[in-house]
Order: sequence, then C-alpha cells, then structure tokens
Amino acid sequence: MAVLGLGRDEGGGRVVVTVDGGRSAEGRLPWDRVDAAEHRVRRALSREAGLLLPEDDLAASAGEEEAGAELAALLGGPGLEAVRDALARWRGARDVAGRPAWLVVDARDPQWAGLPWELLEGAPAHAGPAAGCRVARWGAPRARGASGRVERVRVQSATPADPVCARAVRGAEAAARAAGLEVESSAAGGPVDVVHLVSHGIAALGEVGIRTEDGTARSSAGAAAAALHDGLAGARLVVLDVCGGADPGALRTPAAAVAALGVDVLAPARPLDADAAAVLHQGMYRSLAQGVPVPEAVAGGRRALRAHASAAPAGRWWLPVLLVGEDPDGLAVVPTSQGTPPAAPPRRPWVAGVLGLGVALVVGVLWAGGGAEPASTPVPAPAEPAPAPVALAQAAHPAPVEPPPEPVAQPTASPARPSAPRAAAPAAPGRLEVRPLRPVQVRVGGRGWQVASRVMPVVLELPAGAERLEVGEEGEVAFTCEVAVPEGGTVRACPDPVLAGCRCP
Repeated sequence: MAVLGLGRDEGGGRVVVTVDGGRSAEGRLPWDRVDAAEHRVRRALSREAGLLLPEDDLAASAGEEEAGAELAALLGGPGLEAVRDALARWRGARDVAGRPAWLVVDARDPQWAGLPWELLEGAPAHAGPAAGCRVARWGAPRARGASGRVERVRVQSATPADPVCARAVRGAEAAARAAGLEVESSAAGGPVDVVHLVSHGIAALGEVGIRTEDGTARSSAGAAAAALHDGLAGARLVVLDVCGGADPGALRTPAAAVAALGVDVLAPARPLDADAAAVLHQGMYRSLAQGVPVPEAVAGGRRALRAHASAAPAGRWWLPVLLVGEDPDGLAVVPTSQGTPPAAPPRRPWVAGVLGLGVALVVGVLWAGGGAEPASTPVPAPAEPAPAPVALAQAAHPAPVEPPPEPVAQPTASPARPSAPRAAAPAAPGRLEVRPLRPVQVRVGGRGWQVASRVMPVVLELPAGAERLEVGEEGEVAFTCEVAVPEGGTVRACPDPVLAGCRCP
C-alpha cells in the first residue's frame, strides 16, 4: 500500500508518498500546474446536455480515461521525480508479487481533495506509475479490523417512512440476501459485520447533511454519527446510501463523520441513481459473501458498476468513495511516516479538514513523556576514532613519570569580593509533534496558524513547560488542549475534531 499525502503552502503544492514499511519520498510543484490539471480533468468529464443514448457510455468512458491520465501525469511531472520513482518501484514490487496496488489519498487541501482520484484506476498504463491503482481515501486511524467472512448485514434508514428510502432499503436487503448473507433490520439483533444506512443527502454551505425522520437536515457529525454510534460494535464497513455522502469537495460530510468513529465507510461522491446503487451493492455483497476483504469487495462492486455501462452521469463506476483507516491489504495499520518528520509548512491559515459541528470545548488527553514516542530512525553514536600510529607508540612505550613540582608559596592576597551566583544553564527545548486524526489548523501559544495532518504533521521546538494547543478552522478556535512539553523530550498531540479533544490511537 502507498499513502499519498497532498498539501499546499506558499511555495505551491507538496506531495509526499509513503510506501510499504514507511519509506517516503517528497516533491513540490507550482500550484498553477494543479489548477491547469484540474481544468483539464473537469473538461474531460464534461457532458453535453440532451437525451442519453446507450452508446454515450463509450464517450463518457473515453473522457474518464483522459481525466485519469491527467491525474497520473500530474503525480509524475517536474519536481515530483522522487515521488514518481518511489511509486514505480512500489508498483513493480506489487506486480511481481501479484498483489493489487492500493493508493490511499490523504488530501489536506480542499482543491486536492476535490479531484476525482478514483479515476486513476481506469487510466492507461503509459500515463505513469499511479495509473491503474485502486484508490481509497484516508478516513481515520484505527486498530486492525476483524478478519474472516462477512456474514451479517443490518440495513436501516434515517427516514423509514419516506417511500424512496423504503424502496432503497428493500433493494439493499435483497442484494445482501441474494449473496447469502444474514440481514438484520434493527440494532436489537446484535452485532453485525456491515451497517447499511439509507437517507437523503442535503448539501448546503459546504456541508453535506442527512435528512432526519422529522424532515429537517442535520449536520453530518450530529446526525449520521449519532444514528450509527450505538450499533457499530464489531462492524467492519458502513455503507452510506446518501447522495453526495462522501463529496470530496465538501468541508463536512456524513462519510467523514462516521469514519472518525473508527470504521471503513463507502459512500458516493455525487448522487448515485437507484439502478447504479443496486448494481454496486449486488457486486459488493456477492464478493463479501465469498470471503473477499472489504476493500477488494468494494473494488468488485465498482467493476460491476463499470460493466453495467450506464450512460447516466449519476451511474458512473468511479462515484463510490471508500474511506479507510487500515491498510487495504488487511495486513497492517496504515503506517505513519518514519524517520525525521517533514518540516512544517509556512504559517498561513486556510480552510482545512473536517470539523464536527456543535462540539463542546474540552481538554484533551495528550500522549506525553514516559509513554510511547513517535517512530523515528535511531541515529548511531559516532564511533571512536582509531588511534594514530604515534599514539600507539606512546602507549607501547610510556614516558617516564616525573615527580611533581615542589609547591611554590604564593603571596597572601586581600580577600576577594564574593562572586555573583552563576546563572543556571537554560533548559533544553522540547519537541511537540501535532499529528491529528483529520487535517486541522493548529497553533501553539497564540502564534500563527499552521495546517497539520497525519501524513504531514507539524513539529515544533518549544521551551519546556505547559503550552496551550489551539485547534480551529478558518482562524477560529474550536477547542484547546493543554500540552506539557518535557525538557529535551518529545510529546505527541493528536487533535480529534469530532470529539473536540486530543488523543492518540
């Protein structure tokens, strides 16, 4: 697996790729290249309005292939040679081992996140080493999930009285049963492997919410997370059948809110029509019933949707977005970067991350000195220099020891003034590593805002003592955490915007 960290600072775009085992490579590119690539991608995906014909799928597929090639080429252009070479070596090793290449996108900038990275899977091989990769997006870190065959699915709706949602619930239940899975209709049935939530999606002011039973739109963090939290024990996947539930260009989505609870999430980037959703769910549940891991089952659902060849813009195969917090291979937790953490970007506030609405200000618990420290590459102590030949000769034939000189009497001096006490040596500074669960803005002690993410943390040297870590959005403080920076040591803070506190998994 490879994690693709995408950021932005005053110098332009920043790309960090971390491949198996924590080996990483970094590069930069001017931001106007990102703007130009985004324009070409949007143009390739544009469709003329009018009556849809079956053969329009060919034209749509050609545009999607062109857009995927643009994205693959963007990751291998000037300034990103190290990233391209690292991806090429990783892809080569994957191909030799016969294992699928999963690329997990961790975008910390809205423009980076808004690009349809899922189209890389359909890009031609000549476009670059990222072409053909199966794409997931970073959700939130979690422990390694359960393994084994998926057996039980629960399908529920936030608005069970709505006829459209009721029909979608019946379709999802039918797809799961046809695959041979056991279906539960309520949380009272006990733990399940997959939770499938059906609801209408409501988009407004950069946020996608879900419509609740009383007919009002609720914030994604307040509604989706609250609707599922009590029934997620043991679940390995949450399917959000919510229009735009994982819109990468939105600041807050139901998918991000649920992923922050520690589970993989599948949701559409844009509205997905009923026929396409049925095909996706049938292909996915069929794979899950055969014992295929969750990410590969989602890839199977995408392939089924691609074979369905719907010409409708709401029926395209790349619209389902998978958010993961674990290695899609199912072998290990997504690794953090090894070695010296990358330098923090210049202090410049911008909109970043996904912060839950209506959270109370609480004091988080930090992972402080004496506990586990961030992984780092140990620096060996310098070896003692080999003794010179002269020194060896002197050691073999030591010079005779001369008697100590006779003491010489010293003249009596007048009493000296008492000297001022010597100032104590300054305390060694400590290090604060801010590695949030989701991209957020942070500042320490009222200094300038910086953007931090899991892949690109902010690392600061601070005087030993107590400091105040502020976490916010658009320059506004959302909550604070008290930080105890040890003298000469390192403390890690992991702000969690959903829980409004600091914790480290």
